[in-house]
Amino acid sequence: MKKQRLFYLDLIRAVALVCILVIHFNAAVTGYFTLPSKLFGSVLPFNIYLGDFGSSLFFMVSGAALQYTSPGQGREPLNLARFYQKRAKAVYPMFWLAWCIFFPIRFVTKPGYYAAAKTPSLLLTVLGLDNFAQAAGWVTMDFACVGEWFLGSILFLYLLFPLLRWGLRKQPLLTWAVVLAASLPVHYMGWDARLVAIHIPEFLLGMAFVHWKRLARLGVLAGCAVLLFTPAAADGKVACALFSAAAFILLAVLGGCIHWVPLQNACALLSKYSYAVFLTHHVIILRLVDNFDLAAMTRRDTALLFGVYLLAVAAASAARWNTYAKELLRPFAEVNIVVAGAAADAALLAARLRQSVDAAAFRTAAVSGYREYSIYNQPWKLARALKAADPASLRKWAADEVSRIFQLPVQGSACVVRHGHNAVGRADALLFEQGQQRPVEPCAEAPSRRVF
Repeated sequence: MKKQRLFYLDLIRAVALVCILVIHFNAAVTGYFTLPSKLFGSVLPFNIYLGDFGSSLFFMVSGAALQYTSPGQGREPLNLARFYQKRAKAVYPMFWLAWCIFFPIRFVTKPGYYAAAKTPSLLLTVLGLDNFAQAAGWVTMDFACVGEWFLGSILFLYLLFPLLRWGLRKQPLLTWAVVLAASLPVHYMGWDARLVAIHIPEFLLGMAFVHWKRLARLGVLAGCAVLLFTPAAADGKVACALFSAAAFILLAVLGGCIHWVPLQNACALLSKYSYAVFLTHHVIILRLVDNFDLAAMTRRDTALLFGVYLLAVAAASAARWNTYAKELLRPFAEVNIVVAGAAADAALLAARLRQSVDAAAFRTAAVSGYREYSIYNQPWKLARALKAADPASLRKWAADEVSRIFQLPVQGSACVVRHGHNAVGRADALLFEQGQQRPVEPCAEAPSRRVF
């Protein structure tokens, strides 16, 4: 079943995204900080670099989101093959799509840019590690074009997630001790080019936060605040981790106090497109500033460029997401479900079906006295779900869903017929109460088949 969306995760992801958008804009229009900034600052209190702060929030919210959506919120066994398959599907198709679009543009507009890149380093691009490899010093030049070092770091943390999840479930304190004892020395020695180790505790904090009670959250918040004034914060990355942890907790608390729907919708939208924005924004701003004399730019021109930058990133990100959702995740198909019977029962049954197949989009329309539900998803999953249970179990499932939400007994039971037609065309599944007249006639070329 699809988990309830947590607004505080959307809020934190939106804040992190804004930080990354601003810092890369600042870097581009100041010639990577060789010129004074005319619009935004790049440093937060405690001398925290804005880009590091945004990245740390992303690591924490990624850990929290994975833990929240995993089976039993981390308390039940995890199917490793399925987990890694879902992570790969979430990361690679859109990354490869963005690279295939932006690489030819850079290759043509900047002749010789990739002259020093060795052909075998294309493997790093296939693995999503090309920018990370440059940042870590593995190679001096490869075919990196989109994404950041962050992508390689988060892929490494995805590999660690099942182990960290198991540790939090079995021995949380020992897991924290081992992670801190292993990651901090690696970070201080610079063995990971300071790109991964310091972010493991951040990722773990996000995972653990899902289970912490109010007292534990307040305790961690107080601890981070105190440590910021100790020698432990002398290292900029450690200070950023402490500051970001405190900010994460405060933003989570703030998220629980915000009930303004427009803001919730805006944060959900930014959260949905955050990965597409991450992949496209840096390429776009670097391309835009090529046409400007940065030293001569006024504050007004900088503000106008920032507006153009946001519009361009929004358009490119929406295009990348739509292509990813409608093309690379094919076969996506529209599945029509016609439901008849009590209005409440019909709505709940359709909503439960939608959840059971992880619908990507959902709309309703009145059709000839019934309600038509369109689900964009893989239709064979729906067919498998409908045929998986025996008749008694499927009837009980329908009744339980209605009773659980409405806390009322169900009058009658639901029946399902596949492959019919209605006033608007094919109906892949027909749900109606037993004993009622069938709302549609079966399709001649695809005879109706009663599931039970």
